[in-house]
Amino acid sequence: VLSNAKSFEDRFKSHCVFINVVAIGSMERATEKIYDLLKHLGENIDPNLISAQVVITEFASIRGLLAGGQKDIFLNHYQMTDRTKLMTMKLLAMRVTYYLQQHAFMSGYLACKMIRISLQYGLCDDTVFALSVFSITLLNHLQDIDEGRALARTALSLAEFYDANQMIQRVYGFIY
Repeated sequence: VLSNAKSFEDRFKSHCVFINVVAIGSMERATEKIYDLLKHLGENIDPNLISAQVVITEFASIRGLLAGGQKDIFLNHYQMTDRTKLMTMKLLAMRVTYYLQQHAFMSGYLACKMIRISLQYGLCDDTVFALSVFSITLLNHLQDIDEGRALARTALSLAEFYDANQMIQRVYGFIY
């Protein structure tokens, strides 16, 4: 399949299936593949350079951007059309899911990265997932019930807007 594809975009879904299959046996190998693909898409993320302090700083920055009534920015934002960024968001969402099982702080960092990409390039269904992860982090780790709940409601509103039925399990699983 991969050898018959004419472009990276043609091979992308096959790469995603490959990653999910490999992750069953080797999370490390799946992670390497995700980061290799992200490099190809222009996102050079070295998890070894991301310390707890970097995560805390990024989280505080995003928290400030979304404080108070700023969450409405998502409800009035345009849809992401950049194919490269859509593929980037898909890979980051996959990695967030894997990190949630092992390194929660890294999942928070990548969710922040996804939110930044969404604010710059537009929204997509994976934005809903990133907001869900971010809201749960606010609730569980920072005990910010009001902001976490408000952001979770924003994520649910976006899920309805995008009619993201495929996201129901991931989003509702986090929020409820």
